[in-house]
Amino acid sequence: MLNIVTVNWQNYQGRGVEYVNNLFDMVRRNLAEGLEGRFIVFADGPCEGYREGIEVRGLPDHLKGWFNKLYLFKSDLFNPGDRILFFDLDTLITGPVDALALYRGSFAILRDFYRPSGMQSSVMAWTAGEQSEIWNSFETAGFPSDNPGGDQAWIELQACKGQVRFWQSLFPEMFVSYKANGGRIPDKASVVVFHGLPRPHEVLEGWVPRVWKEGGLTHSELKAVCNTAQEALLANVRSASERDLRWFEVAENEIEGHVAIIGGGPSVKDMIEEIQYRQGLGQAVWVLNNAALALKDTGIYFDAQVLLDARPETAKFITDATEYFVASQCDHSVFDHL
Repeated sequence: MLNIVTVNWQNYQGRGVEYVNNLFDMVRRNLAEGLEGRFIVFADGPCEGYREGIEVRGLPDHLKGWFNKLYLFKSDLFNPGDRILFFDLDTLITGPVDALALYRGSFAILRDFYRPSGMQSSVMAWTAGEQSEIWNSFETAGFPSDNPGGDQAWIELQACKGQVRFWQSLFPEMFVSYKANGGRIPDKASVVVFHGLPRPHEVLEGWVPRVWKEGGLTHSELKAVCNTAQEALLANVRSASERDLRWFEVAENEIEGHVAIIGGGPSVKDMIEEIQYRQGLGQAVWVLNNAALALKDTGIYFDAQVLLDARPETAKFITDATEYFVASQCDHSVFDHL
């Protein structure tokens, strides 16, 4: 039996049930066959508000904060041989995690993102009973809670040496730290770890709010694949910024009129009559990148051409237009040609 587990102690961040429901939904929508097994939250508060399919179990009343995670290693919490996959509540799941659900190896934990020799307990997996010494030793020691390293420090001391696997070694591209990654959209990672500040609910703009919700986006919907290396993009932006050119300005008032924006693709040729009709009504026609090629010899003229692609061959897309809107990431050859 697979047990996907999390902990909600003292209504985490004042919205613990929301965090649990969002995590449950993120995990479920990123497993190809849905959720096989149980999703369990260990909580010290009321059971109301959790989504159907979430099992609620109690926490001991003498542990504080992150030390509650050590309780999960207690030998009689799960059936012997059961698999446990743990996620911190503030973990974002952006892509497939089937490999984690199918993992059957020894105890696995994250390598600390800022302390490579240490462990980071946001995501862990183990077989019930095999790491019970983590809890037993903590209980025998009288539940010490004065170590600033928290549960991670105790796990580092007690986890069976030689049997610990690091997730980053098992699945090198699956995990990323939100902070260490500069808050960018994860390129390949499926698991985004939040540690410290901000918490997911504190990120109010960008991609995070679109993932951290029930029914949110998955990796395939977020994925942005660029055809130009980041170093080349930055070099292009610097070059364009040094040119004496007009920049876009935000219009304070609504501007009347209509613009037909023409993108590339096979269906453009099926829309020629409609584009001609719209232009006849006085609507402006803007053509994107190389879409002008599909409208060659149709009599349609272009009020503007929008050039966005950062590759040098974009210069070959330039066609006759009244005005040109060029992204600063475009190659210098585009500006030179114009």
